[in-house]
Amino acid sequence: MVKKDEQLLWNLSQLKVMNRSQIQSLWGIGSRGANKRLKNLIDDGWVLRNEGAYVLSKKGCEFVGVPFIKRKVRGHEILRTKYLMDRGFDGVKMEQELIINDKSYGICDAVVGKKLIEVDYTQRWIENKKKLERYEQLFTIVSGFELIWVTAIESRVKKFKEEMKKRNIPGDAIYLDA
Repeated sequence: MVKKDEQLLWNLSQLKVMNRSQIQSLWGIGSRGANKRLKNLIDDGWVLRNEGAYVLSKKGCEFVGVPFIKRKVRGHEILRTKYLMDRGFDGVKMEQELIINDKSYGICDAVVGKKLIEVDYTQRWIENKKKLERYEQLFTIVSGFELIWVTAIESRVKKFKEEMKKRNIPGDAIYLDA
């Protein structure tokens, strides 16, 4: 295994899932080169292809020291990875339960520093409103954090911004093309 392959395993341990174009961007190589290297990593048992994306295999997880969890890749994970790759993901903590004073405020898609990242891929609006209610409660007792809501539905950016402002939730909502 070469250094870039090893770096990909570490990146996958942080981001959980990446698609081929994200890996190409990370490696700085074209489609043909990425396909060849990914095929080698799959054949050697380091990486699995899952729903058109790549995740660590059990062997890959053991190499980087993270638990292996077999699961179906969801579109919002690819969108989350895209956001994190565009803005940096050093120190990212994925799928963190937000617990204050023994009370859970739900699970956040990612936490980077003082930013709570929430991703809306194709979720029903009523589910997003429930999450906004929990964040509203959370932000009444914590300060110094901000919520970044990433959505693949362009028309929702304005709705998220309005709801966040109405509820005094600091942060922003942004659109990313899935």
